[in-house]
Amino acid sequence: MKITSLFPSTSLEESLRKSSKLYVEEIAGAPKSLLLQALTRPLLIIAPSGAIEDWRYDLTFLLNSPPLILPAWDTLIGEEILPNADLVGKRMQTLYALSQRSHPDLLVEIGCA
Repeated sequence: MKITSLFPSTSLEESLRKSSKLYVEEIAGAPKSLLLQALTRPLLIIAPSGAIEDWRYDLTFLLNSPPLILPAWDTLIGEEILPNADLVGKRMQTLYALSQRSHPDLLVEIGCA
């Protein structure tokens, strides 16, 4: 399927052809699905904590492969408490998996508790 048939806007079509980077804000539902199918992989998606599960589901369903997820830290910089050990383990697993895969899709969670 051609990008032109998915997106009537020539500016979006031109952006997808000219650059390997695209910044999109506040997209949901069917437009998000169409955009994901049109993008070249691997994908790097940065999303807030509340949207991670939606993105994970959409990427797994639409692209037939689950993305790697790098969870956000649960502490703020400068706090005198250590991050949760499970969280540190998940982050280390993701970073290790990144080093082992040739072209992984990565979903990065932003925000702190």
